[in-house]
Amino acid sequence: MDERQKLQSDLKRYRTIRDLISDERVVAAIEELIRETKKRLSQIEASSPKGSMAEIRPDYRIPT
Repeated sequence: MDERQKLQSDLKRYRTIRDLISDERVVAAIEELIRETKKRLSQIEASSPKGSMAEIRPDYRIPT
């Protein structure tokens, strides 16, 4: 599993946890993890060689 795949898995897990939590402080912390993960995924996509999802689909955006 490469870093991009791990981050995508983490992002999915964070979103699931966020949707199950009602404590506002925990939700805020999870949302910060989501922002950081999305930022890192964007960096990876921007620096990846030919064949990245952004090049295959120019309209591709990391899901929120």
